[in-house]
Amino acid sequence: LQEEAVVLGAYQGRLFYRLVSQKSEGGSLMEGGGRAWFWDESEAVEGGLQLIGEGRGRSVVLPKLNRFNPVCGGLKVVYASGAVVRSDLEIFDGSENLGNIPLGTIIPAEDIIERRLNSCGVARYLINHETLGRGWISGRIRGGKEEPIVEVIPFGNDD
Repeated sequence: LQEEAVVLGAYQGRLFYRLVSQKSEGGSLMEGGGRAWFWDESEAVEGGLQLIGEGRGRSVVLPKLNRFNPVCGGLKVVYASGAVVRSDLEIFDGSENLGNIPLGTIIPAEDIIERRLNSCGVARYLINHETLGRGWISGRIRGGKEEPIVEVIPFGNDD
């Protein structure tokens, strides 16, 4: 079903919206159209939502809040196969593999944009990499022994 919605705002990792129109095979459907609904962060992945109009305030540049700044001295890749950089927070078939960061690589704190948990509960880091560009890496392997992929480097540690 194709939906058009007005974004109302974000709260606690959820993007709230109100339906404007909802199209189905038989015409138009508007059940619950006046209610506020939300997408959580696992549903609103990059490329998953298509904006059809300019919102008020899109031209306003907001500063990054301190709570989203890295609270470490960086990350060190400790997994033998390296860290896979993907295009999306969620790890699924449509998530593009951008490349691999080799074992022993240090990712400096200024290249860590944010840390979030995906729908599987895996900590993922959005990073800027000099050759691979911007993408997400996991803190640990999913399943099995869940070995760490990266190690958090404390502030003031140059190792």
